[in-house]
Amino acid sequence: MGIKDGFGEDTLLSSDLDSRKTAHDEQCANDIIDLISMNFSEIFMLIFKIWLGGATLRKKTAFIGGLAILVLISAFYVSREGRVIGEITGAEWDVLTIGETEYRQINGLDFTIADKGKYLGKAKYNESAVRLYSVKGDTEDKYIYAFWDWEGFFYVLNE
Repeated sequence: MGIKDGFGEDTLLSSDLDSRKTAHDEQCANDIIDLISMNFSEIFMLIFKIWLGGATLRKKTAFIGGLAILVLISAFYVSREGRVIGEITGAEWDVLTIGETEYRQINGLDFTIADKGKYLGKAKYNESAVRLYSVKGDTEDKYIYAFWDWEGFFYVLNE
């Protein structure tokens, strides 16, 4: 493959270098084609295997623990967002019903969106979902703030 130099070492000829460079370039091209043809999950798993292959047990445990916490937090938010507690009826979204309790939409209150309190759940109106919140400053729990898309409505307990 090469010739012996004065130190007894094999010296590569330029033709040997060209053939190795060509083989290396073809391998790189094949690797790129393989990466391009992979879908996202295969690429993620490849990165995951490479990272875990060189990771210590402590890093692996931390990674898996962090992943588990992320899954738990995500499950909490998904379950919280999916909770439907009421229904809105009427042509102009006039009536909010939560269980057996009815609320009527009201305008002209001293409350604003800044008074939006704790998240309560969702109310359904046909295919739409409206997020329901308590109202800060309402000590009697007779007002509910409903938020849909970019609009907000206040409902008062129907007595």
